[in-house]
Amino acid sequence: IVMWLEFRRVLFRSLLEYTTQMMLHMKKINQDYLHVGWYQSCDLGSFVTAEFVLAQLGYQDSIEESIVVVYGKLKKSKIQVFQVED
Repeated sequence: IVMWLEFRRVLFRSLLEYTTQMMLHMKKINQDYLHVGWYQSCDLGSFVTAEFVLAQLGYQDSIEESIVVVYGKLKKSKIQVFQVED
């Protein structure tokens, strides 16, 4: 399990670096480059996992104001917005 978590952490960091580089390139060519967060769909509120929290912390490390938008797949589900706090 420890190796798997380390692999996922490295993979997430790589994806975050790629995203950051792409945003810088978009800025250079005067395209929309502001990235404030990400979204997650869920089934019956089953979205709070270690991965979820680590992903949001990663975004908040690079963009302090970043958020995550969570929406349910059911029609009556509400959209929720989160930020990890100390």
